[in-house]
Amino acid sequence: MRPTTSEAARRARSGFADAGPQVRLHTAIRQRCAPLDAVEALVPASGHILDLGCGHGLLSLHLVLASDRRTVHAVDISSDKVRHGRRAARRLGLADRVAFEVVPAGWEPPAGAYDAVVVGDVLYLLDPPALGTTVRAACRSLRDRGVLVLKEVATRPRWKHRFGMAQELVAVRLLRITAGDALNPRPLDDAAAVLDALGWTMRSIPLDRGYPYAHAALVATRP
Repeated sequence: MRPTTSEAARRARSGFADAGPQVRLHTAIRQRCAPLDAVEALVPASGHILDLGCGHGLLSLHLVLASDRRTVHAVDISSDKVRHGRRAARRLGLADRVAFEVVPAGWEPPAGAYDAVVVGDVLYLLDPPALGTTVRAACRSLRDRGVLVLKEVATRPRWKHRFGMAQELVAVRLLRITAGDALNPRPLDDAAAVLDALGWTMRSIPLDRGYPYAHAALVATRP
């Protein structure tokens, strides 16, 4: 397994150095198991970005540390995770470039407000109707020439997909680390169907090399 190793990644993780052991462990594992450098590279280098379902904000911080031409609106339903994200942003001197906000389940972003929207490992927690609503709302929130980046676990390679879904089953159903009402085994396929119906242009990018998880991204733009 290859960890995320960029300077931006290292600094983002350092923002949680004074957090409790559980948060430090969670962010360390997240950074080691998820291709955050690769996801960051898919996001435009400038503009106002929505991190929808930001969790502790590790990717949100990573995005602004990798480019000083970005600002991020980071939202999540977990007040505890948002609190830790805000604290990390203050610790890193980034509070003016990353705005963390607690939002209710089903929250929809304002129309035409962002240059890019990133949704990382969130859609698999939604059933197909809720997933469709979320993807359409994300599309509406983008400005002209805006970019939508969806990062999830794909269905292939099949053994990697099964391995990842087994871990998420433990995290969601047993340990309650992640909040979610459903475990959708094919979020990128469902999202692609929604985007195709909207007429958006898409490209699918595998991100699983060096990982035991079927990491992949779907990048979409207006036609």
